[in-house]
Formats: sequence, C-alpha cells, structure tokens
Amino acid sequence: MWLVNPWEQGGPPVRLGRHASGLAASALALLGGFWLLAAPWLLGYQAGVASGWTGATRTDFWTGAGVVVVALATMWGYATTLAVELRSGTRRAPAPSTTADHAAPAAAPASSAPTGPEAAGDRPAPGGAAPPAPPATLGDQGPLPGAVAAEAAARPGAEPAVAGPAALPAPAGVTLRAVTTALEMHAAVMEATAEPAAIAVGAAAVADFRPAEVSPVKIKRPHAEGAEAVLRLVANPDIIAAVGRGRRAAVVVGFSAEAGLGPEEAERKLHAKRLDLCVWNDVREADSGFGAESERAVLVDAAGGREDLGLLPKRALAERILDRAEALLRAAGTRP
Repeated sequence: MWLVNPWEQGGPPVRLGRHASGLAASALALLGGFWLLAAPWLLGYQAGVASGWTGATRTDFWTGAGVVVVALATMWGYATTLAVELRSGTRRAPAPSTTADHAAPAAAPASSAPTGPEAAGDRPAPGGAAPPAPPATLGDQGPLPGAVAAEAAARPGAEPAVAGPAALPAPAGVTLRAVTTALEMHAAVMEATAEPAAIAVGAAAVADFRPAEVSPVKIKRPHAEGAEAVLRLVANPDIIAAVGRGRRAAVVVGFSAEAGLGPEEAERKLHAKRLDLCVWNDVREADSGFGAESERAVLVDAAGGREDLGLLPKRALAERILDRAEALLRAAGTRP
C-alpha cells in the first residue's frame, strides 16, 4: 500500500491553499496600507497636501508606505510561488534509477505502503520462532506493487511504503517499512492511517488465512502409516477493506487479481470494501500477472466508470492508476 498525505505533509493541496491564503492576506494588508496613506486627509486632521504635515500625518503616512511596500513584496512572492505550483501540479519527478544500490533502508516511521504480491500471511519459522524481518524488497518492473512504489516515490507528498517479504530489491528512492506477517502489515497500515491520508493504494496480495495455532517446536510426523494431521486456519484481516470502510483515506484504491472472474468481481469488491477505485487484473496469462513484466487491467470506479487499459508494462499501469487516484482526489476536493 502506498499513502500520500498532503494534508499533514505539505503536499500540493495544502501548499496551494496556503499560498492562496497568503496572497489574500497580503492584499488585505495592502488595502490597510493605502488607508493609512490617505487617512489624514480622509479623516480631516490634515488640511492639505502642501500645508505643513502634523506629527500624526507623518506617522500615518510613512507607516502606510511601509505597509504598502511590504504587502506588495509579499503578494509578489505568494503569486509567483502559486503560479509555479499550478504549472507543476502534474509534473513528474525523474523516475528512480533501477541501477542504484537497493540496500534496504531502516524501518521508516509508520506511514504508507506498496507491498509485494508475494507478501505472505503469518508464517512461523521452524521451531516456532518468528522469522527475522528480511531486507525490505519490492520489484520495479517486476511485481506491480514495486512499480506502484517507484511511481509513487516520483510524485510529491508520497510517504514510506509498508512492504512484506518479496523476491526483488526495492526500487531506488523508495522508503520502506518492512513487515513480515499479515498482522504486522495490518497494524502498520492502521497506525499509518490514524490520521486520514489523501490516497491509499493497497497492492499486496496478502494471504487470506494464517495458522490458528503456532507450535513452539517442530511437529513430529506420526508413526502410524496413513495418519492424518489437521491444520486449522483463521482469516487474516482484510487490510484495504479496513482502510476503505473506516474512510482512513480520501481516495482508497484496491486490486482484484483474478484467474477466471471478470471485472464484475472488481465492482463487487469496490462496493463491499468501500473503495473509490478498484484495479481488475488478469493473472491467468503468461504475459500478465505475478512474475510477468506486464499486466492486463481494467479500472473500475465508484461512479460506475470502467476503463479497459489492455496490456501495459507494470510501470505504465502504475502511472495510470495513480493518475486516476489523483484525479479522484481533486474531484473530491475535501479533506477526509
């Protein structure tokens, strides 16, 4: 899952609002300065422009002049910055290099999350000890979550990603918070969205179930031939549903990786989990899905829209997904 929180992190919506507010405040200060310049004559305690100025006239006039100069300079600064923000609103930062060192960073503060489709459920190591957290990994042009993470990192306001175990190194420029189990991932995402985010993208194929009991020692094979062992499973929390139903982000994006069901299943998940956008992707074909370099996808939104994107490289698909999510955020225009 990837989160962007411009409300708290100074992203584009907040910056634009601040610049506009500063511009308005500077305009009011400018009006106040002009009033001080003219007040001696408007209020009648200065007889004429050419006659000798009283002390009060000098004070008001030069104070007003100073306010006007400062207000004009401030307005220019805010107006220039606002124009730059508006022009660069859709500009992309350079894509992270895929040849840079992919050493895993230290765990980042809770905040976000693209996670690999290989992200597993709770899996105890032999002997019952929890496996050590592996180096945080995500694919770039491999698994789609890695492509989402790389594309997200290239945009303003992106926060670190919560990542489960995966086979490929993290893309350069992506900050990750590594987790090992589905429960750890759920806790990290809930912590990250305690203050509602602007956009949350849940790209992990998290295990649906985990063992109900974890043995502290190796479970021995029975001596009797044909003996049966029963493994009881319990459901893992549905992380993106928790984000969507709890409205922990203004725009919530989920995925529906299918090997037989069509985009109608994405529509069902979208409504059941209160998503704003659901990405149906076909994982049956050799050129689409887990391990492939491309993905066949359809975008389904809460307004009933459906866009068939066909077969795209995963980074290009990630760009289309985030473009649509940002468009939905702009259309909402309100803090969650």
